[in-house]
Amino acid sequence: LCPGSQVVLVRDDGRILVQRRTDSGSWEIPSGAAEPGQSFRDVARAEVLEEAGIGLEPANLVPFATFSDPVQHLLVYPNGDQVHAFALCFWAPWTGAEPAASDEAIEHRWVRPDALPVPTHPPTAQVIRLYLEYRSTGQFVAD
Repeated sequence: LCPGSQVVLVRDDGRILVQRRTDSGSWEIPSGAAEPGQSFRDVARAEVLEEAGIGLEPANLVPFATFSDPVQHLLVYPNGDQVHAFALCFWAPWTGAEPAASDEAIEHRWVRPDALPVPTHPPTAQVIRLYLEYRSTGQFVAD
């Protein structure tokens, strides 16, 4: 079992930040697993900074969903390890800082949430569906 956070960073025009992973080439949103002593909000801030070089204020992170489906959020690592991930999903307004490449993300794009690039990491696609549901209803989504 692995707790973590996922972050949908949103520009004023509604486009969201996606990044292409260096290891698989798939597109995803900033996300990651908790380290000992981190809260979900700490993880969210750390992952956006680490993967995109963008600092976020804690108050700007708005929780909109949980993502814990044991089928859709089963992660298999290259060494064969498997984890069932549990994520608190946040959205945050864009700060104006442009994303920068990192060891984990070699490219960033601002895309419409209904036009994700291919290949999209399946958990990211599900989180974006949850985000769109939240935006249309205003209700927190537990998955």
